[in-house]
Amino acid sequence: MTMIVTEVVNKGVEIDPGLVPAVEMGLFVKSLYEGALRFYENPENMRRFKEWQRKREKEENHDGH
Repeated sequence: MTMIVTEVVNKGVEIDPGLVPAVEMGLFVKSLYEGALRFYENPENMRRFKEWQRKREKEENHDGH
């Protein structure tokens, strides 16, 4: 049996994506994408994202990046 989980770090899990079967990775990516679409369909979530984005851009411009 191939071990996909390679290390537990700070109570998290590190996964080697190269060991995840392509079918499983495809299902994961599809569900992640669909979840993101649903999340950003909510106007409040989109407003908060835009607010975060403006703040981040302002900080980056201020820091000279």
